[in-house]
Amino acid sequence: MMPNLLHSPLRAGTFSPFSLALVVGKEGRRLMLLTILVAIWLGNPAHARDLVQPALSIEGMTLEQQRVYLDGLADGFQIMNAKLKRQGQPPLYCIPEKVVVLGRDLLEFAAEDLQGPQEDLTIAVSGLLGLMERYPCTRPADERPPSPDTPAAK
Repeated sequence: MMPNLLHSPLRAGTFSPFSLALVVGKEGRRLMLLTILVAIWLGNPAHARDLVQPALSIEGMTLEQQRVYLDGLADGFQIMNAKLKRQGQPPLYCIPEKVVVLGRDLLEFAAEDLQGPQEDLTIAVSGLLGLMERYPCTRPADERPPSPDTPAAK
């Protein structure tokens, strides 16, 4: 049943919280209470900051600058790895064919060891070490050098 707003205390010009509660109803009061609590919670600067700041960040960079920087690092690491392979040197890491490493992956790897605002180089090194740990290169048995315990074939 819908309340008659033409004869409500709100329409007559008199206002009190009690008269508003009568007009809005039980569900409306719950919604208003929830809205007020969320507004108070979000109004607190400490909580609002926690919602938008990641646990790990690069000092002096906005979130967009961090994204661009980290994506560039990921591309640079892939170029460096490809160059090492072309030169006949062992790569630093070996990702599967269908895996694409992005800047957010580097940040995730770095976050395993670091917290809070960090310098860009610190995050870069930690991200590269994370790549090397997550995607180590294993060579097939026939490509491995002979171990010192086994006699070399003549």
